[in-house]
Amino acid sequence: MEKITGIIVEYNPLHKGHGHHIEQAKGLTRCDAVVAAMSGDFVQRGEPAIVDKRARAEMALGAGVNLVIEIPAVYAIQDAKGFALGSVGVLERMGVITDLVFGSESGNLDELDRLADILHHPDDALLEKQRSYMKSGLSFPNARKMALAALSRGEETTPEATLALSNNILAVEYLKALRHYNSGIKPATIRREGAQYTDLTQNERFSSASAIRKWIREGRNDLVEGAMPPQAHRILAREIGHQRGPAFLDAFSSVLIPFLHARNRDHLKRYSGVVEGLDLRFVESAKGANTIPELLDAVKTKRFTYAKLRRILLYMLFEIEDEIIQESNAYGPQYIRVLGFDSVGQEVLKRLRSRSRLPVLSIGSAYLKMARHLEKPRVTERLDTTFRYALFRKQIELNFRMTDFYRTAFFTQNERPVMDIQTPPVRLLEI
Repeated sequence: MEKITGIIVEYNPLHKGHGHHIEQAKGLTRCDAVVAAMSGDFVQRGEPAIVDKRARAEMALGAGVNLVIEIPAVYAIQDAKGFALGSVGVLERMGVITDLVFGSESGNLDELDRLADILHHPDDALLEKQRSYMKSGLSFPNARKMALAALSRGEETTPEATLALSNNILAVEYLKALRHYNSGIKPATIRREGAQYTDLTQNERFSSASAIRKWIREGRNDLVEGAMPPQAHRILAREIGHQRGPAFLDAFSSVLIPFLHARNRDHLKRYSGVVEGLDLRFVESAKGANTIPELLDAVKTKRFTYAKLRRILLYMLFEIEDEIIQESNAYGPQYIRVLGFDSVGQEVLKRLRSRSRLPVLSIGSAYLKMARHLEKPRVTERLDTTFRYALFRKQIELNFRMTDFYRTAFFTQNERPVMDIQTPPVRLLEI
C-alpha cells in the first residue's frame, strides 16, 4: 500500500454529502485505502453525537472507509484549532498516512494555504488588531476576521470572507496543524456541495447534518431517509429502534442545571473556558433556567458563541480543566484508538502497528496491560518524542468516562450498557 488517504469526520450522522466526500477523496488521491479520524460520542459543536461512535463507525465502513480511528475526546470537543491539532495529530502519528483530503467552501487550496501561513505565525500588527476587536466585545473568530479585513483591504479575495464559512475555517486549521507537526502528509481540498452546515432546509443535492438532526427530533423519517445513504439510514434506524438514541444535549438539563445550583463561582473557575465573568453568568442564569437552551440564552453574549458555551458545559460536566487542554495541545494525541475496520483496513492496521509513533489500542480491555507495559522507560523510546505517559492516561481515561456517561444517559435498554473499556472495534470483513 503506497497511498493511504486520511479524512477527518464526525458523521453526525453520515449523509449523502459525506459519501460524496469519500468517493472524491479516493478519486483525487488514487489511494489504496481511506482512514477516517472520527469524533467519538461528543462532537465539536459541544453536543452528544446523535448515535454512538460504534454505530457511526459502522456507517463509515459501509460508505467506503477502510479504517476508523477515534479522535481523542479532549480534542473532539475543542474549538477549530484544538480539533485540528487532535485530528491531524492522530493521522500524522499513525506513520502511514500519505494524503489528507478535506472539504471547504472555497475549494481553493492555494488560497487556504496562504491564510494558514498568515495565521500560523501571525505578525504583531494582526495580533494587535485582533486584541483590540476582542476588547470591544467580539468573539475570537469575529475579531480575527475583522483584523484580517482591516489589514487586507484592496485584495481580490478577502480573508474575512473566506473565514466566515465553517469548513474553510476548519480547512485553514488543518493546514496550520500540518505545519505544527512538520508533517509530510500532502493536503488537498474538495469544494463543499449542497447545503451549508447551518441550513435546516431540504437540499436537492446534499442536505446538512444539522437539518437531518432536526428532522430526527421532529420524527420526519421520510426526510431523514432521503438525505442518507440506505445502509447508514438502516444503522440509524436500528440504533433508535433499540433505544440507543437519538441523543440531544437538552437531555442533560436535569443533570447540568442542578450541578450549577450546587457550585459556587470559585468552583466553576476551575474548568477550561470559564473566563471573564462566565462563572457568575452560569451560576446566576441557572437560577432561572429549566432547560439547557434557556440557560444558554441567558448566558449568551456577543463575545461567546453558542458552540463555545456548549463546549464549556461539557468541560464542567466532565471536570475538564485548562491543564489537560493546554498539555494536550502542546504535546498532541498520546494514543491511537481503533473504532472499526474492513478487510483492507485490517491490512492498514497491520502496517500501522509497525509504524505508529503512538501506542495503538484496538480492544479497550487491553488498556490496563498496555499502561503497565508503557511504564517501562525503554518501551517508550520508539514512540514520538512528545509522548508523555501521564498525559496518555489522562486522555484515554477521559475518553472512557465520556463514553460510559453517554451510554448510561442515552441507552435506555434493560441491560446495563457495555463499558467503553470492554468494547471491541467494529469489524466488517469479507467471509
